[in-house]
Amino acid sequence: DPPARRRPAARPAPADIVFLPTNGVGLGHAQRCTLIAGALGPRRAHLAFAAYPSCMSLIKSRGFDVMPLIGRSPIHAQSHEHDLANYLRLRALTAGARTLVFDGGYVFESVYRTVMAGEVAGVWIRRGLWQDSQDNSVALDREKAFARVIVPSEAFDELNRPYSRGEHVHPVGPIVQEVYLPAAVGRLREGLAERYGRSFDRLAISLLGGGVAADRGAQVQALCGLFERRTDTLHLVVAWPGATLEPGWFGWRNSRVVRTHYAAVLAAVADVAVTAAGYNSFHEMLYNRVPAIFVPQTGPFMDDQSARARAACDRGLATMAAPHELMKLERLMVQYLDDGEAGALRARLAAAELPETGTARTASLIEELTHGSDEMERDDRADLSAGLR
Repeated sequence: DPPARRRPAARPAPADIVFLPTNGVGLGHAQRCTLIAGALGPRRAHLAFAAYPSCMSLIKSRGFDVMPLIGRSPIHAQSHEHDLANYLRLRALTAGARTLVFDGGYVFESVYRTVMAGEVAGVWIRRGLWQDSQDNSVALDREKAFARVIVPSEAFDELNRPYSRGEHVHPVGPIVQEVYLPAAVGRLREGLAERYGRSFDRLAISLLGGGVAADRGAQVQALCGLFERRTDTLHLVVAWPGATLEPGWFGWRNSRVVRTHYAAVLAAVADVAVTAAGYNSFHEMLYNRVPAIFVPQTGPFMDDQSARARAACDRGLATMAAPHELMKLERLMVQYLDDGEAGALRARLAAAELPETGTARTASLIEELTHGSDEMERDDRADLSAGLR
């Protein structure tokens, strides 16, 4: 007998809005995009993501569909060959879509060609704090392809530098993941004590990256050595699930390695955090009122993390140590935990006035471009039939 014919799977409806977070590992960009996507009207928009494998589990954990993109590989004869395949995938995913939202520092050829084709409106979520030594003229020249450029602002005015102007450029407040856990802090700390089999009075976490932007093994080892002498403290070395970890981090009694996409939650229940000063981590420390010691990443392709850290330190809202200042890092940690600096800093953070966040405004700008201003003026439920109310 001939084999039974398989019924073809139903094709999903095309997405109205496609998000594409990129650059490096891209987790910060992906998290920002999921925050914005979560703020969109659930009835108006059918969403999809295109992302590199390092970001896919984060995006799926937030409840969104995602199409994998292809990263660079030594098997490609030329470094840009992977982007041709990504263009073909992106063109297929955006067929029938109205808007492509790109979040990244450099507009790749695949994104540029997709937007320039004119079948989909482009939105560029562009960071606003490049290092003074960086030449971003090529990246800014590609701004002309986008209908809207949305610039998430920094928490402090001196960090907001206008790289371009025009009616298409829309500054918004900081886009940041805010964590509200006042009633759950004790329960979460008890859960950590049970999970790792040891009680503790103080909780410290370090979020220094997974070695992509810079090697932070020396700082992590210095902190692990410090906390090995403090039986009252549990130290969590927090990294994203695909990060490169050093074997030596696993041999300490008072330090534990945690792979997670929910670093902001652990930071919110900690007494102190040691972290880089990337856009997401920096603003999470401020807005979630976490006493932090910043160790800025200083790679030539990074945004100006040192400027961010200095701005917070000048206001008494954080302290910082350069990557080579290991003894200063240990000294600051002792001041935080033993000399009361963590409590004093938390009080100053609680009293600090920070700009209104921009997640909702960003979602509104994307919806307005996608559906038109007339649709945005109507209430989400105003056009539902009586039987569906």
